[in-house]
Amino acid sequence: MHRRGHSSLYRPVFGCCTAAHSEVLPEGAGAPGADGASMSDVSSSGDSRHRRPALSVVIPVGGSPTRPTALEGAAPTAHIPSAEGIERSICSVINQSLQELEVIIVARVPGAGDNNASSDHAVSAAVSVAQRLSEQDCRIRVMAEADIATGVETAEAPLLTVLDPHDTVAAGAYEIMTSQLSNSGSQAVIGAMCPSRSLNPSRLRRRRARLVDVLDALEDPLMGRLLARTELWRAAVCPDEPVIEAIVIKVLMAARMIDVIDYCVLQRSSCRDTQDTDDGALEDGIARAQAIVRTAASTPALLSRLLGAWMRDEVVDLAIRAVEALPYESGRRLRDDVGGLLPVVSDKAWSLLPLLDRALVWVLAYGTRTDLEELIGSRIEDTTACPIQLVEDPRAPLHAIPPVLDRIAALPAELLTVHASDLRLIATGSPQWRTPYCLEVRGLAYVRGLSCDDSGSLFIEAFDDDGALVAKGRASRKRALNADVEADDPWHSHINEGYTAALWMAGERADGKRVRLRAVLTIADRTTAAWLPDLPEVPDGPAEGHGAGGGVHEAGSARPVEVTLDAACIEDGILTLEGRASQTLDPMIIRAHSQRGDYELTAHRVRTDGWRVVADLYDTALASGEHVLTWNSGSEHSGPCLAGVFISATPVELAGHIRSVRLCAGADRQVALTVMPPLTAFERSSFGRAQLVSRAPGSLKRSLVFESFDGRSTGEPPAAILADLLAHGLDAPVWWTVADGATNAPQGSTPVVRGSRAWFEALRTARIIIADDHLPEWFYKRPGQRIIRIWRSMPNNERVPDAPSRTARLSYRRLMARQVPQWDLLLPQTDAAARDLRASTGYTGRTLVVEQPRSDGLNVGLLVGDECKRQVRAWILDVLAGES
Repeated sequence: MHRRGHSSLYRPVFGCCTAAHSEVLPEGAGAPGADGASMSDVSSSGDSRHRRPALSVVIPVGGSPTRPTALEGAAPTAHIPSAEGIERSICSVINQSLQELEVIIVARVPGAGDNNASSDHAVSAAVSVAQRLSEQDCRIRVMAEADIATGVETAEAPLLTVLDPHDTVAAGAYEIMTSQLSNSGSQAVIGAMCPSRSLNPSRLRRRRARLVDVLDALEDPLMGRLLARTELWRAAVCPDEPVIEAIVIKVLMAARMIDVIDYCVLQRSSCRDTQDTDDGALEDGIARAQAIVRTAASTPALLSRLLGAWMRDEVVDLAIRAVEALPYESGRRLRDDVGGLLPVVSDKAWSLLPLLDRALVWVLAYGTRTDLEELIGSRIEDTTACPIQLVEDPRAPLHAIPPVLDRIAALPAELLTVHASDLRLIATGSPQWRTPYCLEVRGLAYVRGLSCDDSGSLFIEAFDDDGALVAKGRASRKRALNADVEADDPWHSHINEGYTAALWMAGERADGKRVRLRAVLTIADRTTAAWLPDLPEVPDGPAEGHGAGGGVHEAGSARPVEVTLDAACIEDGILTLEGRASQTLDPMIIRAHSQRGDYELTAHRVRTDGWRVVADLYDTALASGEHVLTWNSGSEHSGPCLAGVFISATPVELAGHIRSVRLCAGADRQVALTVMPPLTAFERSSFGRAQLVSRAPGSLKRSLVFESFDGRSTGEPPAAILADLLAHGLDAPVWWTVADGATNAPQGSTPVVRGSRAWFEALRTARIIIADDHLPEWFYKRPGQRIIRIWRSMPNNERVPDAPSRTARLSYRRLMARQVPQWDLLLPQTDAAARDLRASTGYTGRTLVVEQPRSDGLNVGLLVGDECKRQVRAWILDVLAGES
C-alpha cells in the first residue's frame, strides 16, 4: 500500500495480481487492524503460483437482493458500515497472523432504481473503500450485486466464516480457530466475543462436543465468531432464507462436532449495538427473530436459548424505544409482532432474563402502555437491581420483591420465580503468590439485591486449560469500604462482602500453563459463579521482594522508561503525588489529561531518587472527573504514569474537604486520577442515597435553600433574589448548593455540597426552596414547604411534559409531572413565556415575570426587576413568618 512519498506493495499469499498497482492513497488510509498495524505495515511471503487459501472470510456490505425489505420509506442505513468502519474490519482480517486467506466482499451497489439517497451514499462509500483495498491486496475480492450465497459459492478455502462489517477480528484469532479444527477434527468452532452480552459467559473450552452441550456458548451473536467447514455453509445458504442469522444457525445445526474456545476472537463495535428507532430497523429485528423461530423450531433447547438471548439483547431495548421514540401506530405494531414470537411463560428462554427484564418484555407484548412506562421509568429513576429475600419456604426459598411490581398489573407467577439470571455474582479478584505453593486471592464478591446475611459460603476455584479442578479454597469475608460505590445497589450494603482466600497448589502444576480462577457463592439451595483474572506466573523465589519496586527499571536498561506513582496524600486542599523514574529525566512534567484538556501539576522535586508534584484542589482549572496521569520530558520522551505497589490491587481514595481524589490502575497499570466532590463513600453509593432519602426528616426549619443548576452556578437570578433579601435584613439561615468545595457560594449564604448528608437535610427541612432547575427526582415537597421555580429558558426551547414522546424523554415527562404541582411561585422570563408555561405544564399557581433577558456583551442572563424582587421578597418573608 502506498502513502505519500513512500511506496510499499502487498505481495499476495496465493494467486497473482494482474498488475502492480501504484495508486497513491490519502494520508492515513492504512487503518489500524486488530493488532495495531495498518495494512501498509503487512507484507506476506509468497510467490506467483496459485495456492489455495486456508480460510475464506465473507463480509456483506449494505443490503442484498435477498435481505428482508424494510417498511416503505424507511432508511435502514444502520446495517451499512461507514467507510472507516469497513476499512477497520477488512484490515483486521488482512493483518491476521494466518495470511493464507481470502476476503470476499459482497455488496449491493446502488442502481438507478434506488430511491434512498442516504443508504446509496453509505453503500457507495463502503464499496469504494473495499475496491481501493482490493487493488492493494489480491486476497480481497469485491463482488457487486452479490449476496452471501454467491460469496459462499465462490469461496476457495475449505473453511469459511461470515463477518459483520461493523466488527473487527482480534489479532491471531483465525490462526487459533483453524488450528483448533485441525487438531480436533470437528466441523465448526465458536470463539468468544468482547464484550460479551451473556450474564455469566463460560470460559471453559469444549472439544468435539454436541450442539446440545454448547448451548451456553450461543448467547452472544454467532456471526463473526463461528468458523466452519465451507461445505456446511454451502448447504445452509439458499434463496428461501434471506436472513444471515438463520444461515449461521443452520451451519451450527449441521455440524456433528463443535469446538468452543474462550479466546476473544471478535471485537464487537459499539456502534453496532446502537439501535435505530425507524420502522426499518425495527422490522429487521423482528425478521431476525422470525428466522430464528423458523430455523431452530425442530430443536427446542436451541430455540429456547436463542429466543432468550434475543429477548434479553433486543426486545428489552425495543420496549424502551417503543415508549421513548416510536409513534403510537409503530409501537402498537411492534407489540403485536413481539407478542407473536414470545415463548410460553414456562419456557426456559425466560430464565435468561433478569426478573425486571422479564416483566418489561411481557408488558410490552401483553400489558398496557401505562404499565410499560412505569417499568421503564423505574429503571431510569431507581435501579435495575431486584431485591431478593431468603424465606422459610423449602419449595421456593428465594423470593423477589421489586416494589415497582406493586404499581402495575399482576404478572404471571412463572415470571416471578428467581432464576440464575437474578443471582448474577459480581466478583473481582487480585491473585498473588505468597509462596511458590500458596496463592492468595483478595477481592469482592456479591449479588446485587441480595443481603450478605442471606448468602452462604464463598469458594475460589482454580481450573487448568482442560477444565479440570486443580485447587479450591474457602474464602473468609472482610470489609471492603468502597463496595457500595461499585455495587450500585440501593437495597443492601455490600461493604462486608470483601474476601480473602488461599489456594494451596504445587507451583509446577501452574508453571507455564494457563490456570483460570472462579468464585462460587452458595445461596440457599443453589450456587452462582463468576470468573476472575487468570493465575499470575509462579515466582522463582520467596514472595519477599517479588514485584517490589512497582516495575521500575535500572538506569541504562534497554527497556522503556517507566515513571511510577508510589504515594499520594491530601492536606489542606493540596494533593501531593510522589513517585520514581527508571532513569534521570530532566525536565519532567506530570500532567492530568482529560477531555477538557491538560492540567500541569506543579513540580516540587524532580531528582534521580524520585519526584514530587502538587495540585491545588481549589483550582477550578483542574476539572472534576477522570484524568489520565502522563509524564513528559522533552519532545521525544513521554508516556503514562504507572501504578506503584500501593494501588496495584485496589483503588485508593483520598478524602478532602474541598474535593476528594480516587486513584486506580487499569489492566496496563496506567494510573487514572478522578477528582470528585468531597463526599463519603456512603454518600456516593446508591445504598447510602436510598438511606438518606428514606430516613425520617426532622421538623421544618425557618431557612432557605438555593438550587442553581446542580450547584454549578452562583449567578442571577437566584443570586439577585438572595442579595435583595439580605439587603432588607433577612435573618433566616440560607443554604446554597454547590457542586464541590471549589465552588464559592454567594456572600451571605452557607455552601452545602450536593449529595452530602447536610444537603439532604437542608432540602428536606428548609421552609423555602428557590430553584432555577429541576429538583432531584427523589424530592417531594413536605407539608409547609414552599417552592419558587425560576424558569430561565424560553418555552419553545424547553421540552415540556405534554410534548410528544419523540421530543421529550420519558424521564423528563415523569419528572415534570411530579414537580410542576409542587411549585408555589413561578418566575418565567416574559409574559408570553408565562402563558405558554401555564398551557404546557398545567401549572395553576401564582406567576411573577422576572424580566427580559440581558445581553450586554459581557454577561448573558436575566435581570430581576425591582418590582419582581419586591414581590418575591414580600412572599418569602410572609412564608417565613407563617402568614402564607
